[in-house]
Amino acid sequence: MPAIAVLPVETLGLDEQQGRSLHALLQRQLAQRPQVTIVAAERVDRALAQRGAALQACLAEASCLGEVGREAGADLVLAVTMAGLGSTKIVRARLVRSAGGVVLQDLQETVEGDAQALEAFAGRLALRLFPEAARPWYGAWWFWTALGGAALIATGATAAVIWVVVQQAAANENLVHLGEL
Repeated sequence: MPAIAVLPVETLGLDEQQGRSLHALLQRQLAQRPQVTIVAAERVDRALAQRGAALQACLAEASCLGEVGREAGADLVLAVTMAGLGSTKIVRARLVRSAGGVVLQDLQETVEGDAQALEAFAGRLALRLFPEAARPWYGAWWFWTALGGAALIATGATAAVIWVVVQQAAANENLVHLGEL
């Protein structure tokens, strides 16, 4: 199971508290995804602190994000930028593989509204980044319903054949042959 480093949300034109709020929401939503584990915030902060003054430039480069991920002990890095004015926010999320600094997903979405809208966005983003695994066909309800129906029909057909054979044997016992009289 890959480990993901969720970087603090970079805010442009917004209160930093909104960025901290979105960061907490994303961590909570991603923690509920069975496909990943969250790297401890302290490890991420240490990896970011090593960048010093070059941190802003690093956040723009996928290769540098990959290095931050490796230093934090993560397989993946999630870097989120949120910009906005008033209740309209534009959120960009980049999922980067630490090995090689390859951008796996680069998503951008406009979010209208308050904290509830951000919470809904965090849930959608976690699901888009790590979708639910598809259930195998043999795990679906319709498969077991069809199998049960087929078993019921086969049982009924077998019972009918046995009944006919038993009835035929009983009829043969009561049969009178004219040559035997």
